[in-house]
Amino acid sequence: MLASLLLTGLVVFACGSEGALGEDCDEEGVQDGECTSGLVCGKATDAALVCQTPCKEQSDCPANSDCNGISGDTKACRVKK
Repeated sequence: MLASLLLTGLVVFACGSEGALGEDCDEEGVQDGECTSGLVCGKATDAALVCQTPCKEQSDCPANSDCNGISGDTKACRVKK
């Protein structure tokens, strides 16, 4: 019984978690998929795919980030190196 409960909890946790800002993701350009609502998956400056804040222009990003293209017309705030 206890093993069954632990397994169920693990499955719910693993399937239900969404990536927060800066956490790893797998599908570039996907918004509100595996990232927390409002974030988009894109390459960081080190080429790793992470959840990022979408932007339309530079003023949408904090001073330590650049608004750069991810996929198609989608852009995100990438932290400057």
